[in-house]
Amino acid sequence: MNAYFRAMKEDLFKTRFATFDQLIHYMEGSAIPVGRAMTYILGVKEPYTYSEAFERADALSIAMQLSNFWRDIGQDWQIGRVYLPQQ
Repeated sequence: MNAYFRAMKEDLFKTRFATFDQLIHYMEGSAIPVGRAMTYILGVKEPYTYSEAFERADALSIAMQLSNFWRDIGQDWQIGRVYLPQQ
C-alpha cells in the first residue's frame, strides 16, 4: 500500500518522467495495486496460484495504464503533464 500512496503523492508535483524505468516505478504504485486488488476480488482458481496471477495482473495493469496515458496525451499536455518518457 505504501507504493500506492507514493504514486498518489507524486501526482501532486511530478509532471514528467525522464525514463521508462521511472514511469514503471510510478505505475508500480498507480496501476499495479489496482490489478492486484482485482485479483483478490475475482479470485484465483486452481491450478493457478496468486503468485502466478499477480504476474499476469501486473502486466495487464501496466498495459491498461499505458493505453490510458496514450489516449489522454492531448488532455494531459493541456494541464502540463507528460506521461511519455523523455528519453
